[in-house]
Amino acid sequence: MTPAGAIRKECKYCMNQDSFNPANCESKKCKLRDKSIISHLRRIKAHCLYCAYSYENVKACDGLLLPSGKCHLHAYRFGINPQVKRFLTEEQKSVLRERLARARLNLQKKV
Repeated sequence: MTPAGAIRKECKYCMNQDSFNPANCESKKCKLRDKSIISHLRRIKAHCLYCAYSYENVKACDGLLLPSGKCHLHAYRFGINPQVKRFLTEEQKSVLRERLARARLNLQKKV
């Protein structure tokens, strides 16, 4: 399933309809229909943060909020598509390791 497909399924469930028609949505606060957020993944992440109230709760979410089973958006709740694998060269990995080490060092300095 794609992120757009997950949004479609979630909207169908929310609106209790068999067909997906965003024009029928009456929600004013739903992040899934927020046109200012272009990316489907970012819409899902914003929706999950709105639903769970904090990033910690999003991390802890098991996706079993719906009576019909698992939430359609659960796999994408961090704003990342789990179906896309990222392949890095050794040079890219070393740059990322250095960046992470600098970030950790800066974090320790702040504390």
